[in-house]
Amino acid sequence: MTLTLLGALLLLAQPAVLGPRSTAASAAAVSAAAVDVADEADLHFSLGTRRFLAHDYTSALEHFLASNRLVPNRNVVFDIADCYAQLKSYPDAYRYYLQALEGETDANERTRILRAITKAAASVAVLRLRTEPPGATLYIDRKDLGARGLSPRVLAFPAGNYRVLAELDGYQPASSSEITATVGSDNEVVLKLERIVRPVKILGAPAGAEVKADTGESCALPCELQLPVGVATLTASAPGYVKVKQDLRVHESGNEPLELELRAQTGRLVVNTDERGATVQIDGRLAGFTPAVLDVQVGARTIRITLPGFTPVERTVRVERGEQPPLEVQLSAIDEISAASRSAESVDDAPSSVSVISGRELRAMGYPTLEEALRGLRGVFVNDDATYSSLGFRGYGPAGAYGNKVLILVDGHATNDDWAGSSYAGYDQRTDLDDLERIEVVRGPGSVLYGTGAFVGVVNLVTRPHEGEREASVTLATPETGGARMRASAHQPIGETSGFDLSLSGLSLGRRDATFGPLADGSYGFLRQSDGLDSGTVAGKAWLGPVSLQGQAVARDRRYPIPEDYVIATPLGSHVIDRRAYLEARYEPKFGPNGESGGLMLLGSFDRYSEDSIFIGAPGTNSHLRFIGDWVSGEARLTLRPAKSLRLLLGGEVHDHFHVSQSGISGIDTDAPQVYLGSENPFQSYAAYLLADWMVTPRLHLSAGARLDSYSTFGSSVNPRLAVIFKPTESDVLKLMAGSAFRAPSIYELYYNDNGATQVAACDVPSGCTALKPESILSGELELTHHFASLWTAVASGWASRIRDTISLSHAQGQPDGISKYQNAASPIQAFGGEVELRREWRQGWMASVSGSIQRLSFAQDANSSVLRELPNAPALQGAAKLAVPLWPRLLSLMTRVSLEGSRYDRNTRASDPPQGQTRAGVIWDLSLSGEVPEWHLRGTLGLYNLADWKYELPLSPEFGAQIAMPQLGRRAVGSITVSL
Repeated sequence: MTLTLLGALLLLAQPAVLGPRSTAASAAAVSAAAVDVADEADLHFSLGTRRFLAHDYTSALEHFLASNRLVPNRNVVFDIADCYAQLKSYPDAYRYYLQALEGETDANERTRILRAITKAAASVAVLRLRTEPPGATLYIDRKDLGARGLSPRVLAFPAGNYRVLAELDGYQPASSSEITATVGSDNEVVLKLERIVRPVKILGAPAGAEVKADTGESCALPCELQLPVGVATLTASAPGYVKVKQDLRVHESGNEPLELELRAQTGRLVVNTDERGATVQIDGRLAGFTPAVLDVQVGARTIRITLPGFTPVERTVRVERGEQPPLEVQLSAIDEISAASRSAESVDDAPSSVSVISGRELRAMGYPTLEEALRGLRGVFVNDDATYSSLGFRGYGPAGAYGNKVLILVDGHATNDDWAGSSYAGYDQRTDLDDLERIEVVRGPGSVLYGTGAFVGVVNLVTRPHEGEREASVTLATPETGGARMRASAHQPIGETSGFDLSLSGLSLGRRDATFGPLADGSYGFLRQSDGLDSGTVAGKAWLGPVSLQGQAVARDRRYPIPEDYVIATPLGSHVIDRRAYLEARYEPKFGPNGESGGLMLLGSFDRYSEDSIFIGAPGTNSHLRFIGDWVSGEARLTLRPAKSLRLLLGGEVHDHFHVSQSGISGIDTDAPQVYLGSENPFQSYAAYLLADWMVTPRLHLSAGARLDSYSTFGSSVNPRLAVIFKPTESDVLKLMAGSAFRAPSIYELYYNDNGATQVAACDVPSGCTALKPESILSGELELTHHFASLWTAVASGWASRIRDTISLSHAQGQPDGISKYQNAASPIQAFGGEVELRREWRQGWMASVSGSIQRLSFAQDANSSVLRELPNAPALQGAAKLAVPLWPRLLSLMTRVSLEGSRYDRNTRASDPPQGQTRAGVIWDLSLSGEVPEWHLRGTLGLYNLADWKYELPLSPEFGAQIAMPQLGRRAVGSITVSL
């Protein structure tokens, strides 16, 4: 067997260069050579045995070594060890005995060898050498003496001092301390080798991919590994990517950065929504618009689907290679409002009668102003005296009150001024509505939440949410015929909890000729270059976690109509400049996951309002009126949820109107102008409120609250609210609501005078005046909502109110005829009415609604009040119908609105006044085309307002002298085009 194995080894060792003809001859030659070597080895073994028996151990050793060198054999190795033992060379004997033991399986032989090893060990010093890691080359004392094998290794030496050296590629050389070995000792020497490593930078994609080296080190891209000098194998992997393996030679002098690029594994995903054109984001990146067929990286992917006006949908989908089951999503229209309770809740659960104008409608119609957006809304009507636009609710919004019975908010911040308490619904509110996500409308008293101004209703303009898509855009538009508007905006989320939003816009409307009237005698006049207007808005917000900062600044220059028979002494025309700005900071941490345990809101803000009115009339009568108001506000609000079904809202506010001034100068076109008005009237107000919402059962919801307001100008006012919301079926909601509200007398009403020309001040002291009491209203309402399936909803409501201490201009006792001042009316106002609405929610580009309201407002006559005629400017009938139709899915839609503005009585309410008349009713038809091409980043609208050019007018207040009504705008075109960057 030995000869055969040796022959095979010799055969394999031959160079593989033989041709086919020489194969047999070569095999024969090799076989012969193998036999010769075996014979020679056997001869040396026989000679060695003879010499051993003759006790010639040196010669025997020579022959045994030669035999083993020719054909290795464990038996011969044992004989070599015996020769060394007989020659008393015990270290060498020990070494060869160990070699003989290696691989020996026969138990008897192993016992014989072990006895020999034990005997030899008694005459030598044994060193058991081991390195960490193993495999190092071992040396004793010096390298030039030759290697003693690879670790682990057992060696035997004569008594003496020794030092062990070890070397291994990729490791620093190591050496032991000097070892003193004695005969019969058994010493273990362990050398720990220090690896030679060099830093290697690993770059590539995707970030976070795991990189592992075959030496055990690992890191996540991009990273740096400490790798041993030599060849290392790196493996990079990440979920959804193909694994990459690469060999790298690490040089002792260092390496250039290594680039690893993993190729993504993809699968095909189909995303469908019941509303076309929804935006699809995958892991935060825009992927397309529905319906979409997408190649998506395999693994767990977060799919976010958004469409303006609908609740965002987020799904986690595990994508596999190949085709995936389609992702079918049904979108739900946003059914949420925050203005009714200062916290987000569904429309059905809101403790008020509410409506929401969605962003989809705002874009479809391209409404230029808030006034136009709310026209025809159930229970809401519009006032417009050609200088200011304002809103009224449920028949109450006196001409000349400038909307001070309605509170208008922007993301919860009140924008009414602190001079007349006016709200703004035209270009003085904002230059455009493009920033808005939706408009929330709350009917009825709202002082329990907002204090003064929320008298008959609240309007909340909700801007784009923080989580909106990243966008930068430029818009060119015509807000009305003959006008131009430009706008630039950017919405930039930064991560999940921070970002900013900024917009700038400006418009200009040129002057036009028009008629005015009717006058008291029914005649009309002519106006030159009327209706000119410029407006600009800067709005923005920034947020970082629970901290947010928002602000808005609006400036409007409104040029008044100029009667034809006036002689203009200077080139300056009549105009009024309104400036309104605020800056607000909020801190809103949440308690528990998603605010389940409540939350805190801390708010601080600075507001400023100014007005400059320049009147140009007959020579010598020109004047300049200026008002400036600066105030700071602070609010703390705590939301608690002591139980899952109970929510408590506690809050307090403070407002310091530290700079409140009004001044008037007449005769500005003369050499001796006169100051007729000059006052500083700072004031303060404080408030505390508590609201509770209790879900008694899933079908019964109770809401109650009260608020105390204290003013330095008049005293205090307490206003409660109670609502019971009952859901008898899954489709029906019944709301029973009652509450009260107040409106504090304004600085204008308290202190304005025109030097006795037509008006004197209600108060003759600069502060602390109690000449005017706050207005108050007490209201009750019953509303029923029925949902037909998921698209159609019907609403019917009935309400009644009583309004007391209304503040209006009336004759000042002790003053000549024609001199008035603001006073509390002795006659209360009683009001009642009803509203109905049927609407189809937006789906696949379709929307429809029809609504109507009827109300009756009248003076409540009693023994202490004067007999008055009909309440002025209170429309008895209103209605509207809306319809949206998709003409070309995603690309082009049509929407139309027809609204009815009922006739209204004029201001002649007393028996001594001329006969009381009514304005003409208006039927206004608006039509708009809108569309977008997402692939080109384009969207636009084109519409006609008052398409039938209906002629109608609205009543005016006594401030307008002989003119008792103002004609409204006729047909006009609006349009815009927006390019997103």
